[in-house]
Amino acid sequence: MKNGPWMFLSAQRRAGTSACACLCLLIFVFSAAAFAGDAPNWSLLDPFQRTMTRADFQLRLDRVFSPGGAFQKFLAQDGDGVAVFDDEQHQQRLYHLQFATDTRRVVKRTFKTLEDLPALKNPPDKPLRGLRIVLDPGHIGGEFARMEERFFKMNNGPAEQEAVQNLIVARLLAARLQRAGATVLFTKNDFKPVTDTNPEQFRELAGKYVQENIAMRPDVRALGELAREAFLLDATRKRMELEFYRNAELRARAALVNERLRPDLTLCIHFNAASDGDRPAPDNRLMVMIHGCYTPDSVDTPQRKFDLLWKLLENSHPTELAAADAISRVMGADMKLPPEPVRFGPNSTAVGNNPYLCARNVIANRLYHGPVVYLEPYYQNNPTTYARLLAGDYDGERAFDGQHLRSIFREYADAVAHGVIEFYARHTLAAPAGR
Repeated sequence: MKNGPWMFLSAQRRAGTSACACLCLLIFVFSAAAFAGDAPNWSLLDPFQRTMTRADFQLRLDRVFSPGGAFQKFLAQDGDGVAVFDDEQHQQRLYHLQFATDTRRVVKRTFKTLEDLPALKNPPDKPLRGLRIVLDPGHIGGEFARMEERFFKMNNGPAEQEAVQNLIVARLLAARLQRAGATVLFTKNDFKPVTDTNPEQFRELAGKYVQENIAMRPDVRALGELAREAFLLDATRKRMELEFYRNAELRARAALVNERLRPDLTLCIHFNAASDGDRPAPDNRLMVMIHGCYTPDSVDTPQRKFDLLWKLLENSHPTELAAADAISRVMGADMKLPPEPVRFGPNSTAVGNNPYLCARNVIANRLYHGPVVYLEPYYQNNPTTYARLLAGDYDGERAFDGQHLRSIFREYADAVAHGVIEFYARHTLAAPAGR
């Protein structure tokens, strides 16, 4: 399983409702600058006041968002709500949230909840009509693929870029969802970054990080003077690049999703890889992620605390969970893939009784508003998968290791489309006449 968006393998490094008291229109504008800064505008949470009961808030926090208790340390319950602090000693208060009691304020959200879907009354051939679905093909690719460490090959074979694979799937998937009536939007549809920044702009930030976190390590201090200088310059370069392709790029995509696209569902499209040293993955598996499991280092700043509260209070979780549960089960059956074993820990936990599904605090899930389903099927470092990726998209079937298999990209896109359509059709189709 990939450990983060910066840890991909190269050939040598890894083969591996209640009643309504009032109606509040929520209009949320989240600029790229707000993402990048560490001083959030807490008043943006005001529309959520008195929209969630104390019991619901605590249950969601304990089971989904912070099951390890990392965020609860910054909270102080009082008579009508909860105070959020920047420190565990509760000296610097950031915000006060009021809970709903006998009635709740109703927030009109930018996405359709499960309760909203039956009003669409769609015909059977257009179950996705009236829905906006964003496809987020992971990574930048092109000239940035090596920087991102998403440049993969096996046994000195041709190189594959994950961004290329993700984009092929996204384009195939878009056509299938459009035929079912959806409005399909992309965060990106080429190999250009969404962010308008470049790595050099993060030199000062990267240098500060290196000095505070790397330079004083005993192993680094033990280096000779010139070796240490060279090592720190290279560490600064790597950190600059990381700030660019991970933080800046994903924050720019989030600003696009949240300000302009405003989808009912976002699908993050990726391929997985197994971490097993230099050994090829012996099989293929499927993992699907939803948002949750904040760790101490993901609630250590005001902005990250704000992000958690926004995702919790926007109440996208029920829709996200239902969608991810349905999509992942269909994908597993259609692709004939067993589940990726959930690695229980501070940043990952199983969800319900679905072995394909886990809650994990992935940056895209955290920053994108509304329901987000993060898809990671296959292991790219499985020899059969690698061969299928190299074969590209094609009609019909081709032989791989004695098996006749369809294009891996069509297999992926068809399975996701099947799952999305099946899920929404349960909620959006008009009742037959006479019923």
